[in-house]
Amino acid sequence: MNASTPKNARFRALKWIGGLAVLFAILMLSISPDTPVSAPPNANQIMRLKTTASLLRDHAVQSAPQDVSLAWRDIQGAGALVARTIGVDRIALSGEETEAVVRVSVPLKFGLWLNARAYVKPSEDGFPSISARLGWVPVPAVLVRLGIRAVEQWLIWRGVDAPMPDGVVHQVSFDSRGAFARIRLPKDSRLYRTLNEARSSPVDAAHVVERYCRLASAQRAAPSTELITHVRRAFADAQSADDNKSALVALAMMVVTPDVGTLAGDVRQGIERCQLGEQGIMLLGRQDLAKHWTLSAALTAILGADISQAMGTWKEVADSGQGGTGFSFVDLAADRSGNQIGLLAADEATADVAIILLQTASEQKLLPLQSLALAEGLSEAEFANQFVDIDSPGYAAMVARIDRVLAGN
Repeated sequence: MNASTPKNARFRALKWIGGLAVLFAILMLSISPDTPVSAPPNANQIMRLKTTASLLRDHAVQSAPQDVSLAWRDIQGAGALVARTIGVDRIALSGEETEAVVRVSVPLKFGLWLNARAYVKPSEDGFPSISARLGWVPVPAVLVRLGIRAVEQWLIWRGVDAPMPDGVVHQVSFDSRGAFARIRLPKDSRLYRTLNEARSSPVDAAHVVERYCRLASAQRAAPSTELITHVRRAFADAQSADDNKSALVALAMMVVTPDVGTLAGDVRQGIERCQLGEQGIMLLGRQDLAKHWTLSAALTAILGADISQAMGTWKEVADSGQGGTGFSFVDLAADRSGNQIGLLAADEATADVAIILLQTASEQKLLPLQSLALAEGLSEAEFANQFVDIDSPGYAAMVARIDRVLAGN
């Protein structure tokens, strides 16, 4: 009788532990996400974030503290950029003077979701207090702090030289416009080296203004809604990679929005005398394709193909969510065609080839007619049913098919 007592006690303990685990799973997990698919960061947000990164990089050389202020929309863009990099496409941020709230929904197996929230409090000195909620389960700030400490120790054990939060963040505050932080970034850290490499390809703002006004003047004299007409006008006298970058930004300003000019800096005053409104410019009879092509080409020329392609893909993922127009491989084809042109035009070694191509190009060269046969309008569920996600072999095969269509194969 006595010999079996320890076994019974262990069995009862295991039942309690198992029961608690099931209870926590019920409380933590959901059958649906409560955070919508986040919109990808736009060109303005990307450029503001890169400017902030440049400031941090410059001050890290002297290991000096840097005051950083970001609007909530830019913080949202930064969050989306980081989240998509690690494979999360549902993240949202809101803030007020008393706290900032980060919401994220992560898909798990068997159709389950983990809906989490983090609550960040202002701090006058040091890293802010952060509490959380996993589903319905609250996680107090002290446990979050212990978790951060555990990650720090794990990174040290792995030999990672990432800067630790307490040594980096010295003050955090919020208001209705955004967040303020005082940051000191060690110059010998991996994060500093990453920022040091985060450079965009420069483009002359004055040249962009000149080319945009020239396009606007030509449009007033001989209006056209065909993208190919504006492409030929933009590259009529281009002679170098720098000319190409200016032409692509000016073209995107004409087709998408003058706000794209922020890729070159502050061009608002320069274009006041010549700015045009919406012109309804089309590619293969569609305005959306003209916008996708020109914006992707400009982003690639200035920021590189990785960011441009990621933004195009993220936009389609966002469109597949509730209320969106659906995931479109036709739009993605226009994006990737613009990416290819942007790379060709911005490279000194191939700038001349791009100039000849764009001065003489036909609409079919910008985007083959066969692209219109690609699938589009896919809801989130339809996309997941056919391709699982954007990291799946099926999706990669579809992208490869698009590239073959663009190559004329």
